[in-house]
Amino acid sequence: MFADCIPVFKIRELKSEDERVKWVKIGVVVLVVFSLLISIIFGEPVTLIVYGSLAQGALLPFLALAAVYFLFVRIDKKLRSGKAWNIFLMISVLSMVVVGCYQLYEKLK
Repeated sequence: MFADCIPVFKIRELKSEDERVKWVKIGVVVLVVFSLLISIIFGEPVTLIVYGSLAQGALLPFLALAAVYFLFVRIDKKLRSGKAWNIFLMISVLSMVVVGCYQLYEKLK
């Protein structure tokens, strides 16, 4: 994802597949070094996993609501989905919000 985000955010234009592969390798090294530094600085890997799950639980409702926002506000009317798709999307959004809130509640209590 790191290499794919470089041209999207206009940091640099990747002109070839070889250049993209180079940035993938750089991203892997940076991610491993960053992870190592975090584990050395903060220690307690189990605690870090709990914090990671807490962050994921906090993000679930926002991701679900972003999907609804993009579907109903930002997409061209010609590309909108049918009623069945919308119903299942709303069920999914509700499920993600409930699971995210439950996960936050469980980790914080």
